[in-house]
Amino acid sequence: MRSGIVLSALLLLVGAAPALAQTKPPTTWIPANPNYYKRGRTQPIRYVVIHTIEGSAGSGINTFRHGRRKVSAHYIIDFDGKLTQMVKDQDTAWHAGRINGQSIGLEHAGWAGRNKWTMAQYRASARLTRWLCDTYRIPIDRRHIIGHVEAPGATHGDPGRYFDWNLYMRLVREGGGGPDTPTAPAPTTAPAPTTAPAPTTAPAPTTAPAPTTTTPTPSAGALTLQPLRPAPGEVLGTDDVAADLSGLQTEWGVLGRDQRGFRVVLEEVGGALRYDSGFVAGAATRHRVTARLRHGATYRWQVLGWDGSVTTSSAWVSFRTDFARGQLVVLSPTGGAVVESTPALRWRTDKPQVSYRVWIDDDADHSRIWSDTKELNGTKGVHYVASRLQPGRTYHWRVMSYDGRGNQALSDWHAFRTAPDYVHTAGDGALNVVALSPKNGARVEPGERPTLRWAYHSAEGRDQVAFQVQIDDMVADGRLLVDERYAGDHLGYRPATTLPPGTYRWRVRVWDGRLGKGTGWNVFVVPGPGGTGLAEALGLTEALDGR
Repeated sequence: MRSGIVLSALLLLVGAAPALAQTKPPTTWIPANPNYYKRGRTQPIRYVVIHTIEGSAGSGINTFRHGRRKVSAHYIIDFDGKLTQMVKDQDTAWHAGRINGQSIGLEHAGWAGRNKWTMAQYRASARLTRWLCDTYRIPIDRRHIIGHVEAPGATHGDPGRYFDWNLYMRLVREGGGGPDTPTAPAPTTAPAPTTAPAPTTAPAPTTAPAPTTTTPTPSAGALTLQPLRPAPGEVLGTDDVAADLSGLQTEWGVLGRDQRGFRVVLEEVGGALRYDSGFVAGAATRHRVTARLRHGATYRWQVLGWDGSVTTSSAWVSFRTDFARGQLVVLSPTGGAVVESTPALRWRTDKPQVSYRVWIDDDADHSRIWSDTKELNGTKGVHYVASRLQPGRTYHWRVMSYDGRGNQALSDWHAFRTAPDYVHTAGDGALNVVALSPKNGARVEPGERPTLRWAYHSAEGRDQVAFQVQIDDMVADGRLLVDERYAGDHLGYRPATTLPPGTYRWRVRVWDGRLGKGTGWNVFVVPGPGGTGLAEALGLTEALDGR
């Protein structure tokens, strides 16, 4: 009896339902690092959170098993719809901050800033979400099926503006919307429709309906076509077309009845018809447009589908082209600047950035690349060097920025030099802070205001957003001489007034918007007449180090 009560309580905690509308979709089990999630739950499951990996499914699996960020999600959905489970539903993955204990995290291969969603991915994810909602009694609505950007306190923007929430929620309500491809075989030759033949001539651009992003309302069970790529308002670069700026890949989803044939039409807005595929037999949901596209133009496209008796058209979808290479300006370090600790390489671009690549070498003719990051995901123009640089050496670096559409920007080489007393601050943790000066036992000249300086290093590429400085005059009254907080990324602080002779200690704590980290106490002395006080400071330093 007692064991039955315990089991009932556990089922109530995760919100399990005794009967399911469907079975769980097949998944491959690859366990996440046990240090990257929490076993068990303390709250009922109320949310499904949609994420993008900002990379491939394989990179997500590697991150959740061996990455330095110590994060995880329950499931990963690849472009082809393959499902991988890495954390059990009854355990708490670290993916959505404050609602980790109440949510299931679904990571999707792809990028928030790129339109790479596939219909197979939509369907597989929707099937899984529907099963989760049925199993854990999660309401099927947008208050409980949310994007990472909608989680309380979110600092991420995924799944991004290209994720089609209307399509996704419809698929969830339909249990995944059926198979990814129609079960009926595609005809080898174009059928001869009798009631509504597929169009064979191009529509006149002047009489075409105005561009819109609204999906036509289908009748029950009717063939419905959902344009996916290019998406409404998308800006295409050279990666989205062939090398000669021709060969745009279009893609659409099919709902309702099976598609037996299709036709793709492309127009230049305000101009002439640019492409008409004519009727193509088959159930394919991708078609390559071979019209040559020009830079800086606005186009619209439409797909028409035939289900064996009736032809249905999708909404018109407008998009723009941008084939210009971006401009990139290196900010720091440059001009032979001397760095005292592991540097943060900074730059800015005139185009949105979704990823970047950094090269570092220690040879003036750049014949020996010492470090190559390969392509890394990141929207900000900053890279925290993790490799251990050597003191007193000159290094050269350059960066390439990618806008996600195939347009790239490459900087020139820039030099910097490490100081003779260079400090390596990149550690195993996500955030590290090291005191630079005054160091333990340092002497500050009387009448000077000491500059407290520290080095900051983020393994996650986050900037310092705030800091707190404390100075103790070592008087046994329990009060701090300075205890002040500031917003910003400053790595230094000077007291408002000079310090009288005596022995002091200081420390700093910084925040990156998610994590906080502080230094230990560092003792310094302001000597009195005759230079007294230095020995006492050194002795106190040794005592503090020995504790």
